[in-house]
Amino acid sequence: MPNVIKYTTGATETGCLRKGNMLIGNNTADYGLTFYNGINPPDGGYTIYLNKATGGPSIYTANNNAELISITNQIAGTNYITSAQCLEYYAGQTDKIVLNANLSPIVTDGLILCLHASDVSSYPKTSNIWYDLSGYGNNFTPMVNMSFTGRSFDFNGTDSGVQDHISSYNPDSADSVMELWFKPMDLSQEQAIFSDNYGPEYGFWIHSNGTLRAIAYASVYANLTVGKWYHAIMNIDPGATKNSTDQTYVQLYLNGEYIGQSNANTGNGMNDQPFTLGYDYRSGSPTRYFSGSIAAASVYYGQFNQSEVSQNYYGGPIITDDLVLALDAGNLVSFEDGSTAWYDMVNSNYSASLVGNVSYSTTYNGTLNADGSQTSDYIILPHQVLDNDISSNGAWSLECWLRMDNTSGTTYFFSTATPSTTNGWIIQKNSNTIFPWNESLQNGSAISFTAEETFHLTLTINGSSIYLYKNGSYIGRYSYTKNITNATGWVLNQEQDALLGGFQSSQATDMGINIIRVYNKTLSSEEVLQNFNAQRNRFGI
Repeated sequence: MPNVIKYTTGATETGCLRKGNMLIGNNTADYGLTFYNGINPPDGGYTIYLNKATGGPSIYTANNNAELISITNQIAGTNYITSAQCLEYYAGQTDKIVLNANLSPIVTDGLILCLHASDVSSYPKTSNIWYDLSGYGNNFTPMVNMSFTGRSFDFNGTDSGVQDHISSYNPDSADSVMELWFKPMDLSQEQAIFSDNYGPEYGFWIHSNGTLRAIAYASVYANLTVGKWYHAIMNIDPGATKNSTDQTYVQLYLNGEYIGQSNANTGNGMNDQPFTLGYDYRSGSPTRYFSGSIAAASVYYGQFNQSEVSQNYYGGPIITDDLVLALDAGNLVSFEDGSTAWYDMVNSNYSASLVGNVSYSTTYNGTLNADGSQTSDYIILPHQVLDNDISSNGAWSLECWLRMDNTSGTTYFFSTATPSTTNGWIIQKNSNTIFPWNESLQNGSAISFTAEETFHLTLTINGSSIYLYKNGSYIGRYSYTKNITNATGWVLNQEQDALLGGFQSSQATDMGINIIRVYNKTLSSEEVLQNFNAQRNRFGI
């Protein structure tokens, strides 16, 4: 489902991000009849929205940079020669907006700052301004010696940074939330990642002992590892009286997990401007430069509960009860281009391994692609989650967003094996249908698909039956004769005639994979539908 769009000079409505006077609904509210349906940006391309007097916006799609340049020159009456010039043009408009992907269903209530490096509406690839999508115009500039990587900015630890006076924001006066996606590359000294003026007083810092320090007078600490991505949320409660006689309370969540709470006497000056990313302004004498990367930063009025933390962390309001595995190629905590490790977002001790030439693309914010008709490219999934985190009663669920690249042949994926049992549990693709193989071929209604279709696949198991769903809709029931636990080999896109081997090129699945989740429970039909709806706009469904 693409984002819905509305032009207004009035207030920002519930469930919306905003650039200029263009509201972008992110699939978190009922938008009624005053919003207009958008169009999915093409893979590697753009969707352009132009306000007009009646009937909603004019909409253009550009499949590539060349088409973007041609369309923009027609719209603007210009002679631009680069896509960067075009994107910078739209960034300065209040009645036009360009999107390179559907915007994620993050929490929007109370949002007063929203910087997302990967969205061209927030950063148009070569600008000196990082644009705010909250609607408050809290754009960060100038950008000093920050290197754009396509999904984030690299900070050199010497003189990189950017700042802004966040309008209408005083964290001493009301409850607030600070959010940050970051990757540290040096933990040997104190550094300001996201801070007010003259810290450490308020914000996210790397402490001198190499830990993350979430501070608002009080401090909460968490361990970090060099080179790993993190999502941090800090709740700040300045107390009932909002003055120096009161206590300020701080809560920290890191990668979706509650770390702890602390409190201290409220000081006087947490509202010091400007706010900075990558250094401490220190009243005009910059210092404490950050070495690492930042992908996104947000500020809210209010307080986040665990559900809201999880929504922003996982990229939508999915079910998190009994979630034991979450791999997402579009989430930097889980995967970064160039890595061979695909990290679990639930348990940092688990990860999948990319073998051979499994490739990454930015399709749908992140896709891992494995070719068929070969035996050297595959993904080894963390079998430990099946052994350690799935109950022996056989109640569990497997969910994924995936793409099947063709409708020919019989191939296999999600295969399990042990030293004595090969292909004990597997999913079979037969031409344009999918169904489970559980010791033997099971009978039931199969999922149908078209070549290169991306869809949501869910199997829920109650110990005796497998229930199959596509895009949130129930398809059919199959017998469950063998529990999946005690697997010592789990491979995504190959069958296993031997443990982690015995592959046959004719049985390898040509596919793309975005998300894999496992639950230690039988998801209900309502929960399956909730998970589908939670992230369907990312996949344009």
